[in-house]
Amino acid sequence: MVVAELSSDEPVMNIQPDRVEIGSIIKAECSSPGSNPPANLTWFLNDEQIIEENESVKIYPIQLYTDTALGLHSSKVKIEVTTNRSHFINGILLLKCEANVFNLWNKSVEIPVAEYVVQQLAPALGSMSSQHSQINNQETVTLSQASYNAVHNFFHIVILCIIFSSR
Repeated sequence: MVVAELSSDEPVMNIQPDRVEIGSIIKAECSSPGSNPPANLTWFLNDEQIIEENESVKIYPIQLYTDTALGLHSSKVKIEVTTNRSHFINGILLLKCEANVFNLWNKSVEIPVAEYVVQQLAPALGSMSSQHSQINNQETVTLSQASYNAVHNFFHIVILCIIFSSR
């Protein structure tokens, strides 16, 4: 007869970072509490089981740790997700780790990861590009003709205000 020793604790997940931009990498680690036999760990992304690696998901092999004094085994697994737009639902990616020992014990932990949206400034000055010169350590900014005219007119107004305010 085989006796299973199950934990009353839940798995623990650590995730970095908790807010990401599209294209960033999320690194997560899930550990199960001690049990005998060790728990099987399964990853879910937005409630869909991750069965195998793909271009945006890398799953590391499961690691087993044994507490010889207690005769219990802990499992740990790591995952890396390179985020893309389809991973976020209403700005949230949900990463879940499920731990189970056969059909005797099943616990899970899930952590939402928020999409960090970079606020872009309105193109008030039109398009602009920037280059950095290593030779003279100066930055050169190239403006479109409309942007140049707007900046040029602004400085004319500033100069006129200075002249008239000094009188």
